[in-house]
Amino acid sequence: ASSPPVQAYCDLEKEFLGSKGWMRVANLDMTDPNQRCPPNFKLNAGDRLCGKSTDGNACDSVKYTTSGVRYSKVCGRVAGYQFASPDGFRACPTCTIDEPYVDGVSITHGDSPRKHIWTFAAEVYETENFCPCSSPTDIQPPSFVGNDYYCEAGLLREPYSAVVYSDDVLWDGERCDANEAPCCDRPLLPWFCKELPEPTSDDLEVRICA
Repeated sequence: ASSPPVQAYCDLEKEFLGSKGWMRVANLDMTDPNQRCPPNFKLNAGDRLCGKSTDGNACDSVKYTTSGVRYSKVCGRVAGYQFASPDGFRACPTCTIDEPYVDGVSITHGDSPRKHIWTFAAEVYETENFCPCSSPTDIQPPSFVGNDYYCEAGLLREPYSAVVYSDDVLWDGERCDANEAPCCDRPLLPWFCKELPEPTSDDLEVRICA
């Protein structure tokens, strides 16, 4: 039996980041009061933000279906905020892609194994050299991440508390101060765009890790 039709938002004519023929897979705008956090994510009601629902060093996940449509390029954006003192890629330098290898957001496709698309790393201080894009720095992302990441902190150097620092949106290409300045030099910010090694119809997975 044939599968039932699936409604999707597509734009086949408009050029975006050098390509045409786009299908929207995910759209979560928490500034819209009618939007809800996906299952497995927890709503921070005061700021209307989605975060981890589990405690400890772990990742919470949501999958977005591609409805079997084959694709070779993934573009998108994530807006996040620093909470307390995230460790970016320092969180677990020896972790695999299936483990919480970053304090931040991981976007992948496939299951066995997961295949990396993009990572959004959250750090604690702009004045430290903890982001791989800071200058100078000895921190490197995992080999499976390569250069496909953004990294930013929300605090300059003041002492941190267990709160959401909502004054500085992360990964938006703005307010990268002090040693972190090179992290805002990526030309597509706040967007990312990844050409995959080969076409696939895998669903996309978004994980919040910390």
